[in-house]
Amino acid sequence: MSLSRERGGSLVEMLVASTIGIVAIGSIGSVYLMVQQHTSERAQTMLLSQALATTARRLQNDLIRAGYSELGSSSTPSGAANTIYINSDGSQIQYAYWDDHRGDSGEYENTSWRYSQSSQSLRICRKRAVVIFDINYFSGSNCTSLLEDDLIAVTSFSVEAFNVSSSSISKQYIHLSMAAQLAGNPMISADIERRFLIRNGQ
Repeated sequence: MSLSRERGGSLVEMLVASTIGIVAIGSIGSVYLMVQQHTSERAQTMLLSQALATTARRLQNDLIRAGYSELGSSSTPSGAANTIYINSDGSQIQYAYWDDHRGDSGEYENTSWRYSQSSQSLRICRKRAVVIFDINYFSGSNCTSLLEDDLIAVTSFSVEAFNVSSSSISKQYIHLSMAAQLAGNPMISADIERRFLIRNGQ
């Protein structure tokens, strides 16, 4: 009788221990999966932030050259009041600068950045010519996407310009803001801002 009780007790103890072990393993597995998910999301956020930073740096470096001319005066797109044309909501900008670093006699690099909210994409349009284009020249032609449209959705893009003047000089102060998210996972998002001066006049 006592032997049966001992066996029964051992069985119960084994079942309890097995249950505790299964619960412990399940808890450890859940924690591991949560850590893995958090690590993956953090890595994706960092990659998205890096993509935005690269795009913003490219725009800033290009805008700093805006307005440069071989004649020493600022190059202003036809129909624009300033060196950099910005439309009413800041989603489209256009500018030009003289470029003679390609081994030729030099041409104007006409450039436009265009943000589309409907397609959540940011595109750059470029064309070299001996003349400066009108602000309505680019309408989707000669344009390429700056980010992978199937991977990254640009949720906002805006450029604002402020004039900084003194008695002898006038410059444009640019405020750039941009935000994006992963096309397949809107929970992964990032944003960036840049502020800088344009050196080649108003």
